[in-house]
Amino acid sequence: MELENQGGFEKNLFNDDPEKRGPESKRPDDINFKLKIQQARDFMIAKALSEGLGKDEIMRIHSLADNEIAAMIDQLKEK
Repeated sequence: MELENQGGFEKNLFNDDPEKRGPESKRPDDINFKLKIQQARDFMIAKALSEGLGKDEIMRIHSLADNEIAAMIDQLKEK
């Protein structure tokens, strides 16, 4: 199955400019934002691996980060 035939998603995956994504792009900007967050998370995991951290340490860091993000979201919702 080719992703390019499904609205040009693969071709335009990392294009930040909505104008350059073209009319065939069906994904909203919030999906692009989520992709950037995932890329940042993947980069940090790769960095941790390159620093010699093991899977258990990375999972612990990942869990702590998720908890911090959830707490920040709750705090911002209260404002």
